[in-house]
Parts: sequence; C-alpha cells; structure tokens
Amino acid sequence: YVVTVRGRVNPEVAATLPAAAVDVRKASARETHLMVTLHQGKNREIRKMFDAIGHEVTRLHRVSYGPVSLGPLGPGEWQDVTALFTGEL
Repeated sequence: YVVTVRGRVNPEVAATLPAAAVDVRKASARETHLMVTLHQGKNREIRKMFDAIGHEVTRLHRVSYGPVSLGPLGPGEWQDVTALFTGEL
C-alpha cells in the first residue's frame, strides 16, 4: 500500500507497527508518505494501525495483491491476469 498520513511519522516509530514492512518515503511536519506491506490485510487494518500511534490516514492506495501488481498501469488501463493464476507464465 502507498499510505499518506497527517503529521510526521519517525522511521523508529514506523518500525514498531505490526506490519510486514513499513518504509517512510517522505516526511514533513504536515504529512508523511509511506509504503506498507501486509502479510494479511484485515478490514481497516492500516487505518487502525496509524490511529493507534496518533496519525490519521488521508490516502490509502493498494499497489499489489499477491502476484498481481499495478506496475506501470495508468487510470483506465487494464491487463489480463489469467496467466498468473493458471500457471501459464
């Protein structure tokens, strides 16, 4: 996920979050941009994680799901992912 939250999230605090990986991409006093990887995503899990440390999530964008990744796809574009699930790569 690409996540934007209000306020500055320190990398030390981000490392304590219960996620597979959290990478702080850009931080300012106003907002922080992060990459968050989950092994298993539950309902509103990322929003609850950041609420617990006092940061409201303002943007949440899933960039991959299992073997399926958005990659260079733009708005309105699509790709056939049938081969990913049938083993015909």
